[in-house]
Amino acid sequence: MFELRSRGKGSAVVFLPWLEEQVAADSLGKNVFSFEEILKFKMFHLLSGFKGGGLVGIRPYLEKADSPNRIDPLFVKSVCKILNEQNIEPILCDTSFKFNDRHDNLTRHYKNLNKTGQNSFHCESVPFALLDGITGEQEICIDLKSKIENVSPSTLTTSSLNDFNAYLAGEISELGGLIMLTSPHSHPQSGINGAIKNLGFGLSSKKGKIKQYSKSKPKVNPSNCTLCGKCIVNCPTRAISKGPNQHVIIDHDLCIDCGKCVNIAYFGGISYDFDASPEFSQLSTVIQALGAWQILQNKITFCNFLLNFELDQNGEKKVINIGILFSKDPVAIDQATIDLINEGHPSLIDQVMDIKLPVNNLISLAEQLKIGQREYELISVAY
Repeated sequence: MFELRSRGKGSAVVFLPWLEEQVAADSLGKNVFSFEEILKFKMFHLLSGFKGGGLVGIRPYLEKADSPNRIDPLFVKSVCKILNEQNIEPILCDTSFKFNDRHDNLTRHYKNLNKTGQNSFHCESVPFALLDGITGEQEICIDLKSKIENVSPSTLTTSSLNDFNAYLAGEISELGGLIMLTSPHSHPQSGINGAIKNLGFGLSSKKGKIKQYSKSKPKVNPSNCTLCGKCIVNCPTRAISKGPNQHVIIDHDLCIDCGKCVNIAYFGGISYDFDASPEFSQLSTVIQALGAWQILQNKITFCNFLLNFELDQNGEKKVINIGILFSKDPVAIDQATIDLINEGHPSLIDQVMDIKLPVNNLISLAEQLKIGQREYELISVAY
């Protein structure tokens, strides 16, 4: 049995305070048990929208085994077990590595997970897939221009954003649901790397990722171009041609910014300038998030892990574990994350958000685009 204590109004956000024990193993085990009970508790509707017999993705926050932001594999195993009990087939999933890894594909991605220990989720029977295809090129595009008319014109002007499409991993439209496990932490562009960021960046295609960090089209690096001609042959709009000085040139009027030339330029002959301002990046991230939200909405559940914060006390580092948040609303759960840190451990706030940036801009934009709401009812659970 557990006790529920609620406050406020708005979207439901469930809070499981971390139970500390003298023996660390006992503490983890009891918290994993509570985590499972909350997910299964019908009153919270955290698994609502998932149909029996369907395929539901689990996207863990992938970090190196020794990273403080890594989520313990036991929680991932628990989610797989719970879904199986509900006659739902789980699949561990991710999208291609960041835009500057030109050669990422399913094999290289999986090998890298093995190398860093990221794939050790104790879920050997659960398959792994890249949602943007085996080569990271499977993409769907959603035109969202009509959906952003309510966004402040000044925001659009200062961001210089002129592309209001969401470029997403193609397979997300085939999922019967998705559970996103996030370890919120500070980010120099978005301010907070939380549920909204995971939704927008984590589910975007390679092009969608590029759009969040680059305001310009690909450029030629003459000293790295070998004039092999592969980019010329593979350009779908014939925007690339042989230049007069032993390197290719790009006609930006013809370029559709697909990024294929960057993938093919093995020696860095063509690349992007990652010149986006935080304001530009935040709006672009929210637009990608809106595209994913249009597809998934009630079929997605967010879990934010407020764990493994480091507090320096008189020269000694102390680990602070606050708890786990659950919600169907990415805006509410990110707002609750900031509020809980500010209320209970304000000295840790710079670990969960970049205090130099207007982090609320990201959350505010997501609310304006009706991805969720900042008002929330916090339901605290105590065993």
